[in-house]
Amino acid sequence: MHDLATRPPHLLLALAGSASPASAALVDCGSATSAGPGVKCIARHESGGKSGEELLGAVEQWVGTWGVPEVLALDVGPGSFTGLRVGLGLAQGLALAWNRLVLPLSSAQIMASRIQLEEPQTHVITFRDARMGAVYLGDHPPGSLGCHGFGDVIEADPQEALARLHARVGCGVAACCVVDEALEALLERLRVEAFGGPQGGAIQTERRGLPRLTTARPEAVQLARLACARLASGHVGIAPAALTPFYVRNDVAMDLAAQRAYRQARAG
Repeated sequence: MHDLATRPPHLLLALAGSASPASAALVDCGSATSAGPGVKCIARHESGGKSGEELLGAVEQWVGTWGVPEVLALDVGPGSFTGLRVGLGLAQGLALAWNRLVLPLSSAQIMASRIQLEEPQTHVITFRDARMGAVYLGDHPPGSLGCHGFGDVIEADPQEALARLHARVGCGVAACCVVDEALEALLERLRVEAFGGPQGGAIQTERRGLPRLTTARPEAVQLARLACARLASGHVGIAPAALTPFYVRNDVAMDLAAQRAYRQARAG
């Protein structure tokens, strides 16, 4: 296997399939540091389909032009069931063929890194659509992106997620909320309930001591930036055979009847 401890990676391939559209990016991370990655994006591609099968064609072209990457990074979820399986299968196949390691990162960590890579002392809370009336709530204290594992991510209904956010603010935690672009309804509720109005102006937010609000989705270029920072701080990838998706929810492939029962049970 490639020894990242003795030879820092130069080219890194990032695969993100938990959101739609799925995406891939090839970056030069030779100048990356744990404090602030100097990552140069060489090429990126977004899938025209929902599950990202066409990403392989883009990767094949990149390898023909720039060579085989030294390491791969993979978004392991939570997120789209089909997208995660396609991304995992693609990462495993490429890593086995190239004899490379894969660095797995959660979609919540990718979203949180949009803030914490520049502001490492900021507490970030992430919200993602979990379908069936639920959200994935991620809690990312300062320094958590440098830890092993996928962070504190739970499934919650939107009201519970908002209650947890209010509790954080009530305890004096200076936080930033990163909300999945697909969660337009929740985003509006955050603006109205937590920020005091549809606009959520910066001046009003600052006066009330409320968290900042931004939108993002887990995509390959941001995954690559986080992966480069992790590698620069001494993390290494894992063997492709050891990769597993991070689902959070136990029942990840319910049929329609099970979905209806699930929604009814949550509605109480």
